[in-house]
Amino acid sequence: MSAGVSIVFYFVFLFFTLNSQGTNETNSGKLNASVELFDGSRIVGEILIKSIPINVELIGEMEIPIERVRYYRKLTPQTNSVIKTINSDLLTGTILIKEITIDSSIGKLKIPMDKIKQILVYRIVDVKDLLNGLICRWSAEGNTKDLVGGQDGELLFGAEYADGKVGKAFSFSQLRARVHIPDSDKFKIKSSFTIECWVYANKLVEGSGCIIMNRSDNRPGKDTFHIGTNGKDFNFYISSEDDYCIVSSPGKEKEWTHLAGVWDKEEKEIRFYINGEKVASKKTNLEPIWELEAIPDTGVGIGNHAGKFHVFPFDGRVDEVGIYNRALCDDEIRSIYEAGERGCHILPPGVIPE
Repeated sequence: MSAGVSIVFYFVFLFFTLNSQGTNETNSGKLNASVELFDGSRIVGEILIKSIPINVELIGEMEIPIERVRYYRKLTPQTNSVIKTINSDLLTGTILIKEITIDSSIGKLKIPMDKIKQILVYRIVDVKDLLNGLICRWSAEGNTKDLVGGQDGELLFGAEYADGKVGKAFSFSQLRARVHIPDSDKFKIKSSFTIECWVYANKLVEGSGCIIMNRSDNRPGKDTFHIGTNGKDFNFYISSEDDYCIVSSPGKEKEWTHLAGVWDKEEKEIRFYINGEKVASKKTNLEPIWELEAIPDTGVGIGNHAGKFHVFPFDGRVDEVGIYNRALCDDEIRSIYEAGERGCHILPPGVIPE
């Protein structure tokens, strides 16, 4: 079969895929978009178009249903546009519409396509869905209480409270400062999981590694899960008794950033999200280490190593730390990020999820 015929068959297959109803994403909630303009502006709201038409050089004009779009990007006003679908297909070409309409908090806005750098499309997830699988939530509202599962912690070695993304946050400026949560069988999830939090890095230093959140004992590198920094990057990793799997992406200083790490046992994959967008993923057969040494230092650490012997200090603030006993999907993580200062307190008063 010639290369040209193969390409045609691929795009015929792609056409039927894009117009099929199957998807791994949640189907509940309205379809929203986060629109970033070349001037740095950002507009969020319901997207009111049904499709994005694109002219792909090798196949011609195509209509991509908006519910199948993960993102649209155009790096500079002069470059071609790129559409990535929820099935990870990439299409490069010329967009054939002049504008899109967003129903934002300030009304319906028509935005010219030549002003748009990026469109991220996602579904707003119901708050009740975000309670599903939530086993711990430390909100740092002047205490170290777990609002969900009763796994309360303690401030150690100069850790404090300061202004957070939502209310107050844990604040770390001392070398050994940390929040320590004693270990629990609840942390031995032994299935897919998600960890997530808001962070404000005062400084990211080349050549140094810091821990934002981990579960470990006093052995170095034996982390069931870990979100931290390596130089100027944020990272997420899991480790077994004799190996580890890590993904990372560039971080930013002096601004609130949402981080989420997912281990998907069924897909044999780890995924890392920054500000609601999946920035890295890696396939792995690794099973995280669940059984740690039964010593008082074992547990979950925030702002530093869980064990009190090691020092990997994070210089900054951490807020709304959550653990789920399932792999959150892209739309769910995006919804937590978009909730921002409105909605990281996703637990109504007195509600404890099952």
